[in-house]
Amino acid sequence: SGSDIVSLDFTVAAGAYLGASGDLEITVSGSVAGQTVEVVTTVPLTVVANVAAAQGYVGTGLPAPYAGGVDTDGDGVSDALETAFGSNPNSADSQPGDLIE
Repeated sequence: SGSDIVSLDFTVAAGAYLGASGDLEITVSGSVAGQTVEVVTTVPLTVVANVAAAQGYVGTGLPAPYAGGVDTDGDGVSDALETAFGSNPNSADSQPGDLIE
């Protein structure tokens, strides 16, 4: 599977040994409704198998859905995203995409 808006490729160092670990930091920046939004997430990586470079990739994985940043109301959506999408970052009952009646 893939994405119509994002593609991410990375290379593991040639000397990485089985069990070696490190973090992949991903920063996504953009603009929503005229406000600048930046989401930073860290994906922990561990070498679980080694293959020759000509064999391509070993596997794939998905980062956790938490986008990072401060989440004052604890609803799982960062304050930056709530503000950008017009919801209230201080109320767990208000999330981006909620219908306003």
